[in-house]
Formats: sequence, structure tokens, C-alpha cells
Amino acid sequence: MKEGYCQLNELLWADRRFRSFRIAVDAAIRLTAAADRFCRKGGGRLQDGEILVHPEKGRVRIEESAKASRDLDAIPDPGSAEEGTSGDRYALAVLIFRFLAGGTHPMAGRRSVRPVLTREMKRELFQENPLFMFDPDNDDNRPDPKLHQEAIALWMILPDWMKDMFLQVFSARGLKEPEGRPSEMAWAKALIRFQNRMLPCRCGNVLFDTGEDEYKCDRCGREITIGYRIETGTEQIPAVVGNRLYHLPAEDGSSWDPDPIARLVGPADEGKRTGIQNISGKPWEAITTKGEIRAVDADEVVPVKGGIRCLCDNEAIQIIETNRTGEK
Repeated sequence: MKEGYCQLNELLWADRRFRSFRIAVDAAIRLTAAADRFCRKGGGRLQDGEILVHPEKGRVRIEESAKASRDLDAIPDPGSAEEGTSGDRYALAVLIFRFLAGGTHPMAGRRSVRPVLTREMKRELFQENPLFMFDPDNDDNRPDPKLHQEAIALWMILPDWMKDMFLQVFSARGLKEPEGRPSEMAWAKALIRFQNRMLPCRCGNVLFDTGEDEYKCDRCGREITIGYRIETGTEQIPAVVGNRLYHLPAEDGSSWDPDPIARLVGPADEGKRTGIQNISGKPWEAITTKGEIRAVDADEVVPVKGGIRCLCDNEAIQIIETNRTGEK
């Protein structure tokens, strides 16, 4: 595929893999923006577009094409084929789940574990009588412990507010009341929050920030200390390598840029601090702890130090030191 992109089904069937879980989240964020733009410009329903994904960079394109995927397992509508916004939002939620769960379909629990799945069986499982594998009130379709390990691992680490996003779509109530499905902007904000609450441990485990300054890995026992937070708008993001800063989608539903404006990068040499790299493509202004103003060019790194402020497109970013020493 040109420029490193692959077709959607290559990812959904695990023929291709995202480079990392963070890249999968990046792709889910960009998918919400691409889906919103595609439907706004009159391109038709989400199912009518050809979705191309870059598994190394997390980029997504949706194009009008005769090659659009109409496979029931790819992006089905539950029950009768729903038209318009509610059907598109179901399809979007399915794809977000599959991006994060290594391709596993949210309705493909143990009921789907059969030697052969005929088209009629697929229609029953995914369209006419779907049951979410993590439905809180019905455990008849729980994930298979061998075949659906990534889905199980995902659900174990999801914070409750992210689980609620999926349950609004996939629970029995969510399937019956499509008007309550989260909007594209709601998904975008939730995924950005999810991206920036991850606290990866060296052992491979992932914890989630709840506003505390110290955490202990429940797998290896290692202590994780949050020494600094990055305040942008109403958000306070832990200054952990890999986190990104975004211009959040506007409340008026206008189009927005899903690419981050900055990212937290690690120290280049032993003893140096974590830094905020300007990846917005535009120069910033930084105000030092002494009140001096200096330019921050594209790709330049601002050291994470309490009291430093930056201004990017009229959006203020401030570095706040916690009451802990933190890791440098």
C-alpha cells in the first residue's frame, strides 16, 4: 500500500499490527476526526468509505471508493440496518474497540468460537442478536481466554469512564437506544484523556493516573512518582514520556486537528530532564521562571521545570511541580 498505509481489514484481521498501543490510540483519535469530516462533507455513511490506516504512524484516511468494506464483521449495524448518525456512531465505536483490542470484534466472544462461521451465523452474532463480550448483565458471550487475550487485557486496564463509553454503545440498553451513543467529539475527548492518563511501568504493565502523585505497580511493585504535571485548559496531564498535548475539539462541533501540538520526550543524556517538544509546526512563546520571553521553534524541546509557561495559538501550557521530587 502506498506511503505505508494498509487497508482496514488487514488490521482488523491482524495481518498488520500497530507499532505500539499508544500508536493504536493515536489512530483511534484520528479515526474519530476523519469519520466526522467524511460524513460532514457529504461523503455518505462511514460504511461507504474506504478506510486506510498507517500502522507505524497511527494516521487514518477515509476516501470515497467503490472498494468500501461492506463485510458484516468489519463495521456492522445492530438489529435493522440503521441509517444516519446513530449507525455511523455504532460503526465508529466498533472500530475504536477493534483498534485497541488487537482486531477483536466487541461481539465476537465465545459464541463466535465455532469451526466455521457461515454468513447466517455472522448475521446472527453481529447484526440480529449481538451481545457485547463484556456486557455487565449477561455473561453468555464472555471472551475466550485463549482467542481473545488482547480484548481481555484491554478491558482490565480501561478506567471505568472509558468502559462506560463502550457500554453506552454495546450494552443491551445501548443497542436499543441508539440516540444515546457518544458523538465523535465525545469519543475524541475521551480518547485524548485516555492517551494522557497512561502510566507505563518498565515491566510492561500500564497504570492510569487518577490525580495522585505516587503510584505502585500492581504487577512488579515498582513505585511511579509524578514529579510534574502539564496544565492546559482544564486538564492536568502527568509529565510522563509518551504523553501528548492537543487542541481539544471545540464544543460547537467545528472541525479540529487530531494531531498533537506537543509530546513529552525522554532525556537525551543521563541526568537531563524530561522535556516538552513542540511538534505543532509553529513557533511558540515560552515564559521562563524569571519572566523572560523566548521563542520555541518547531521541534525544539522545553525542559520540564516548574513555573515555565508556553503559549501556542493562544492556548496556554503551564508546567506545575507537584509536592514530590519525581523522576528526572
